[in-house]
Amino acid sequence: MKIAILGAGIAGITSAYVLAKQGHEIIVVDRARVSEGASFANGGQLSYNYQSPIATPSVLKQLPRILLGLEPAFKIYPCINLDFYRWGLKFLSACSAKQAAISTKAMLALGRQTRIELSKILAMDNDSEINFDYQGDAGKLNVYSDAVALEHAAKSNHSIQWSRSELIKNIPALASNSSVVGALWDEQEDSGDCYKFCCSLMSYLQKNYDVKLLGKHEIKGVEHDVENITSLRIIKQSDQSSISLSADIYVNCLGAQSADFLKRINIHIPVYPMKGYSVTVPATKYCPDVSITDLKNRMVFCKLGDRLRLAGFAEFSGYSTQVKPQRIKHMLTAAKAFMPTVGEYDTVLDEWCGLRPVTPDSLPIVGKTMYKNLLVNTGHGMLGWSHSLATAALIGHYINNSTQSFDETPYLLNRF
Repeated sequence: MKIAILGAGIAGITSAYVLAKQGHEIIVVDRARVSEGASFANGGQLSYNYQSPIATPSVLKQLPRILLGLEPAFKIYPCINLDFYRWGLKFLSACSAKQAAISTKAMLALGRQTRIELSKILAMDNDSEINFDYQGDAGKLNVYSDAVALEHAAKSNHSIQWSRSELIKNIPALASNSSVVGALWDEQEDSGDCYKFCCSLMSYLQKNYDVKLLGKHEIKGVEHDVENITSLRIIKQSDQSSISLSADIYVNCLGAQSADFLKRINIHIPVYPMKGYSVTVPATKYCPDVSITDLKNRMVFCKLGDRLRLAGFAEFSGYSTQVKPQRIKHMLTAAKAFMPTVGEYDTVLDEWCGLRPVTPDSLPIVGKTMYKNLLVNTGHGMLGWSHSLATAALIGHYINNSTQSFDETPYLLNRF
């Protein structure tokens, strides 16, 4: 079959990979180039085992502080946008202990499956074509400055707890930080550059399978009848020429732009952009291979080759992709205080922000829509890098097993 993948981020590229391997003809369409959206400069962590939704009872308790601007890592800017308020009401309803437990279980299932799917890619005999500064089993550390929070977290997961002395012994770069009290260590987590992975995988697909890329092409119109999408009207940005694209199946992997696209054809999807920031600096010889999350500042430290990626912030400010200098300054200041020796913080290689496509319950939306030949694979939030290979596999199952029921999965759109 001919399948059009809408979006060339991590969700779109992994979907193209799974479906191309199944023998389908693939066309990937994106208004930018490969992985230039939320996948471009994310935190780098592949989190398989340590996951939780944004909507939890504890976040609900913090909401007054967040709304008053007292939580430095979490910002909500007032906006006249009914979609945000509708999304917010669904988010509040998801902040129950029951829903948080359901979401956590479903998120962990995606993490485990992504690890399996990634291992298959790494095992391919492809002459090392898939290069992305991968650190396999480098592990992940969640570092705490609050002893009570550390003890509480240690009871609710299976990570290894480190005391301050154990932490300093293993990560000497934290020795000068008197505020840290300990950490949770998971040795089975990985890391890697999501952008490099997407570019390498697309290059591999173009060389070895029937996969075409229409980059710098914007979807301007959707033709449909009662049951099916019939064609897309696409504008080539370089000369504004118009292309009509028809396919047997269409897969929406448009991330934060998914809601806007689907609204055109009367599908309403609760995906809203949550802006995240990153700054990349040269790593020093003291930079550990293990990826580290500073829980106090909600910031990630991840070594990618000879670079150090700092990532953080959860900002609701609409669809703006403007990099705010104060966010970058805050991250660099916090990084210097947390681990002063691991990066050359005065040499900024890249500063970036991206719009994470977030659902109220933090679970992606994967599966069927009201149109028989339109599927969705979006809403991965902060965990697109950690979940997309698993959701791509689900898309492959939907397409290749049309007689099998998938109505029981927790990722369907109709849960909303």
